[in-house]
Amino acid sequence: MLQFLNILNGFFLLRWLSIQEQAKFTVAFSIQSLILSLSDLGFTGSIIALVGNRIDDKQVVGSYIQSAKRLRNYLFFFSCAVTIVILPFIIRKQAWGYGDLALILTPVLLAVFWQADCSLYDSTLVMHKKMKELYKPQVALAGVKLAVNYILYFTGIIGAFTSLTLNAVTLLINGKTYKKNAAPYVDISKDNKYDEQFKEMINYLKPLFPSLVFNALYGQIQIFLISFFGKTTNIAEIAALGKLSQMFLFLGSVNSTILVPYIAKSAYNEVTKKYFSILGFSLLVAVSIFMCAIAFPGIFLFVLGPKYYHLKNELSVMILNACLSYVGGVMWSMHSARKWVFWWGTWSYMLCVVTCQIVGIVLFDISTTHGVLCISTLTLACMLLVHGLTAVIGFNKLNGEMAVVSV
Repeated sequence: MLQFLNILNGFFLLRWLSIQEQAKFTVAFSIQSLILSLSDLGFTGSIIALVGNRIDDKQVVGSYIQSAKRLRNYLFFFSCAVTIVILPFIIRKQAWGYGDLALILTPVLLAVFWQADCSLYDSTLVMHKKMKELYKPQVALAGVKLAVNYILYFTGIIGAFTSLTLNAVTLLINGKTYKKNAAPYVDISKDNKYDEQFKEMINYLKPLFPSLVFNALYGQIQIFLISFFGKTTNIAEIAALGKLSQMFLFLGSVNSTILVPYIAKSAYNEVTKKYFSILGFSLLVAVSIFMCAIAFPGIFLFVLGPKYYHLKNELSVMILNACLSYVGGVMWSMHSARKWVFWWGTWSYMLCVVTCQIVGIVLFDISTTHGVLCISTLTLACMLLVHGLTAVIGFNKLNGEMAVVSV
């Protein structure tokens, strides 16, 4: 229900927002995602893996949450400064004016600040399988957000600023609700010392820091490239096609809420079978969706609305990218759950992405929607090779661990 309401809201916004307002909303949301990524760097996502089977120890859970919050606070202002430097260049390039900058930036910064409690406490609810407490508030707020956006559209005042503000307010309410629902399972009192967990979290994520910073920038590269080199129309087209990848939202949420704890708690002798069963299923799903897009492109374009009916060629490329990204996400979730995190993997991944981006810029016209999408296809395909190599090394590590246990 949650994914359905969010997808519905996203596709209605494509129809309700003008091309100009859709472009502003897209750039602002990309900036928001960049700040979120730079101010987190994997701290909140590592809580489940680090807690492991100690989920009933409230002090341990609270210690990791406090560690993640402390690290997040350190990076929040830094990440804001980075994005404030980037955004004016896009505003000037698109000739939007600095009034637009202020209107866009205010709800974006509030959303990032209020997102903290959502990220910190949802992991606790996941570990204790409190899915009702996790999703019920989100479903209710998603329904309210859809209704409010319709009212704004009906009254003619809908725009990038109103949609971004509404998004920020829902994050505020969600965060406070999560914190309240997670309270019985967490000890975050001042007496709870967390120096050991703080150091453990940093050591666990050290090999990932370069790639996480890199990923924060790469995750928004499509929008930034088309914003610098393309037109406002191209930004809106990239955003519209990107909505189609939301069909993977439900499957993506399964990665964090079910797949990570499932693999993390698996016995050594069960990992191989579970890993390849999950990977095989994800490949089957991805291929099925891609073939549907090739056979019935009209269905997907109808969902986007008449302003985007001309994007038939771009549609197949975007769906392919979404499929590649989904499979890579499944592999990464399983690798991180087993702590298959290596320095060489981080640098190989970064080298792969940079090389593909450079080659793509040379080969494709980055002032067009199709050209920017093709760069992503090349990059995502090469990233799967890195994930595959990580899996090979990870299984060698697993065999070594099994040998030690048997002895």
